[in-house]
Amino acid sequence: MLDITDTKLLAALQQNAHLTAQELSDMLHLSASQIGRRRQRLEAEGYIQSYVAKYRAMSPN
Repeated sequence: MLDITDTKLLAALQQNAHLTAQELSDMLHLSASQIGRRRQRLEAEGYIQSYVAKYRAMSPN
């Protein structure tokens, strides 16, 4: 079951999956270790399934 902090964590990661545990901890007012444990739990429970790089093709000049 997700709580409000999990929801905020998922929203932050959807915006920028490269955020470090320290950056997320500053945003969510938790310790970096708490963020790491939450992220691992969300991955294990299937809420986070992958981290994806999006490619945008550039138009030819």
